[in-house]
Amino acid sequence: MQIKKSINLIIIYLIIAVFFIILCSNYSSGDFFWTPLRSIYIFKTRNLWDYENLKSLINSTIHNDSIKLFPIAFEIIGLKFTNNWEPRISLLLGLISWFLNIYLFFRIVLENFKLNNKYQNILALILLISFSGPPYFFYRFTTVFALIKTIPSLCLIYSTQILFKKDKFINGRQLILLSIFCCIAQFSYSWGSILWITTYCVLFIKNRVLKRKYLNSSKLLIFTFIGTLSTTIYISIFNFSTLYSLYIKNNISTNLKDFSSSLKNFYSFLSTYSMSYLGGLDSYSKSFPRCLFDTDIVNFTDCGVNKLYINFSMIIFSLFLFFLSIQIIKLKKKKLLARFISESAPFIYIAINTSSLVIANIFLRSHYHSPPRYFVESTLFSASLILITLISLNICKFNFFKLFIMILIFLSSFINFLNINIYTFKSLNNDPIGDPQFLNQIKCIRNAPEYKKNYEYLYNNCEFWKTNKYFQKESKFSHPFIKIKNVDSYTKKVFSVLRK
Repeated sequence: MQIKKSINLIIIYLIIAVFFIILCSNYSSGDFFWTPLRSIYIFKTRNLWDYENLKSLINSTIHNDSIKLFPIAFEIIGLKFTNNWEPRISLLLGLISWFLNIYLFFRIVLENFKLNNKYQNILALILLISFSGPPYFFYRFTTVFALIKTIPSLCLIYSTQILFKKDKFINGRQLILLSIFCCIAQFSYSWGSILWITTYCVLFIKNRVLKRKYLNSSKLLIFTFIGTLSTTIYISIFNFSTLYSLYIKNNISTNLKDFSSSLKNFYSFLSTYSMSYLGGLDSYSKSFPRCLFDTDIVNFTDCGVNKLYINFSMIIFSLFLFFLSIQIIKLKKKKLLARFISESAPFIYIAINTSSLVIANIFLRSHYHSPPRYFVESTLFSASLILITLISLNICKFNFFKLFIMILIFLSSFINFLNINIYTFKSLNNDPIGDPQFLNQIKCIRNAPEYKKNYEYLYNNCEFWKTNKYFQKESKFSHPFIKIKNVDSYTKKVFSVLRK
């Protein structure tokens, strides 16, 4: 009882500490200056009962490779409390939704592992510090508009709970919920569209295996129709030229030397992606990380991530794959592979959905650099890999592999526990994490005299160009999607959205 009480107190302390760090630190803008700023301006200044205005609002939610309709809807709800876009509310929304991700993921774990109260508390503590301890967690959640990452993850976890519940039957209400979650994920972030396909595959396979005990064929057809309709609408709205240009620019070369280099860089990226909760090995670094994963293992001049972390991740992941291969061979020999797949199915489902980003990175992003936008999914992915392994070890003993996993869990928990305390101490000593540049610009915009709300003031006094390099009358920078055609018109939007 005393151990349980102590763990609960530590959990409460960590949650308070993380909230304090995020809400008292500086924050950065990310791509806020483009999305959702345009959408919020339309919502504030136009009558949305007019079809053309509503169409403009929907088009304004398109950014790069995504239609961010639902995350923007939640950001707009915050306007009801402040009458302007408030960065702190945006940070709070992202953080609360991430804690909800942790809680729901924890619930799925408990449904697959029979644990007493003491071990349940220990597991809750491990998940909390693994999900909120790496430096990249603080990078992601001190960047406004984090909802674009957490909403699809929530939809994925909610769908997992429905698809793999103990009673093997999907009723009409649950099918509607699955459709809603898939639709929200699709219109929140690019990888959300994968959820339609993977969910359909699970429904189809279980329907074939369990016949009408799981889902009758007519309901499966209804789900297929809704998914097709949603995807058709998505395709009709979305402009794929950005994706096409990224593919052409970053396509893998067929030259043997370039191809082998791409494979090396991809494996480096996959290793760090798979071990993201171990991202605290540079916790004592003086400069806060500006990158999540950098697959160029030679040059780290632009990142706080050190070479030790990349190399260590590659070694750990290689050993993990080696041991897992041996374990699967053992399961197959003992004819326990089918049981293993059945019991670990929820985590395999989560891992498949979140690994889509790794595959997309090969074709659409630079092979040498991947920014912090990948943090949320990589944590769900890496935690799922560990849980898949633990399920296999419960079915078939492999003591050396079990020891390896336990050391990995302990190491990541210890490092990330230190990280939370280090960053709390920094915040208490007025050395908050994040970039104060955007925060200072917000203050400048809100203090601007009425007659100074113009481009010159925003550019020179507030130095808005430092966080938005495209905010110039004759911009030298090119972006496939961000186009500020009229700086005066854009200035009006900035003041309207951000000013009190």
